[in-house]
Parts: sequence; structure tokens; C-alpha cells
Amino acid sequence: MAHAYAHLFDLHSVGLRFFTVYGPGPPGYGHVAFYRSHVTGKPIKVFNYGKMQRDFTYIDDIVQEWWPR
Repeated sequence: MAHAYAHLFDLHSVGLRFFTVYGPGPPGYGHVAFYRSHVTGKPIKVFNYGKMQRDFTYIDDIVQEWWPR
């Protein structure tokens, strides 16, 4: 939709997709689940046989970069 809108109104646009963003949010988010597992002593669910690697980006770092105060 962004591409179509930009094309129709002759605008430049950039789309970014941050795959693993964490910060204040619903309890289903990863960092909350990690903390809860740590506090309760339960193991963390590991997917892909523990071979998955990801970088995590804190939401404030994105907001600061793209919407400076």
C-alpha cells in the first residue's frame, strides 16, 4: 500500500522491518517470557534445536533514531 500511495502521489518512501524489537509491551513478548522463566526457575522454550540466532533491538533505540526529539 505504501508503494502504491507513494507512486500515485509522487512521494519517496522507505520501508523498514525490524524483526526482533523488544521493550514495554504485552506479556507475550520474548523479554517478558525470558524474565518470567528466570524468576520461576522454569526452562525457556528453545526453538530450532537451539541453533537460532537473532539480534534484539530495543524500541527506544529505533524511536530515537527515526523520530529525534
